[in-house]
Amino acid sequence: MRELWNAKVHRMPPRPVPWEPTAYSAVMTLLTRTRAGEFELPQCLAALLDGRVVRGGGVNQRDEHGDTLLVIAVRMGWVPAVHALIAAGADVTSTHRATGQTLLHIAMTSQFGRIVEALCAAPRTARCLEVVDIDGRTVLALAVMQRNAAWVGRLLGLGADAQAPFGELCTTPLNAAVLLRDATVVRVLLAHGASPFARDNPGVGWREEGNTPLQNARIRCCADIEQILLAAQAAADPYSDGSDGDGDSSDA
Repeated sequence: MRELWNAKVHRMPPRPVPWEPTAYSAVMTLLTRTRAGEFELPQCLAALLDGRVVRGGGVNQRDEHGDTLLVIAVRMGWVPAVHALIAAGADVTSTHRATGQTLLHIAMTSQFGRIVEALCAAPRTARCLEVVDIDGRTVLALAVMQRNAAWVGRLLGLGADAQAPFGELCTTPLNAAVLLRDATVVRVLLAHGASPFARDNPGVGWREEGNTPLQNARIRCCADIEQILLAAQAAADPYSDGSDGDGDSSDA
């Protein structure tokens, strides 16, 4: 009986299943070793593209998480790899499937300025300017929230919609810039056609119909932005009386 008990309790552990690297781990390992100087970048990309690392290969192959090589390179912040993949025909409109972020979202969130410029220079980037992430933000919304006037101007120059409402704030880019008290971004948005009369979405401000940028400037006590907006209103509508939308020239 003791032998039977020993046989039941002291069983041999199951043989371990041989570990097989996932597509993501294989790609990341090669990219990391290449960035560390073990391999030349052209050799690395050739191995990735011809299927020696991940079955199938191709510049727009996706790993088990749904990410392309370009998404991974952008997340790494590796500028030369981003340039090389774009030159090889990588899809600059691809997104990170878990968050819905475009490549520009990823680069801007991580403050990778050189990658932002590389992506903005790619011909097809303009196609994804109105894509929103899981928080409802376009890349223009993200640039405004980061108070980066240079990126705001770059995106508007590519065709981003200066009027598009975005995100949980349910506001316009101009109203968001006013609420952030960023006069530089306000000027950039107005120079690219943002309406100085556009209101927040209904119910967001303390008025049921939503606030105008001028109302928000007065609420935030931003005298310099108030003067910028008054000038913009006068330029857009010569008959504007400088009121905040309720017929008064002040909220007081």
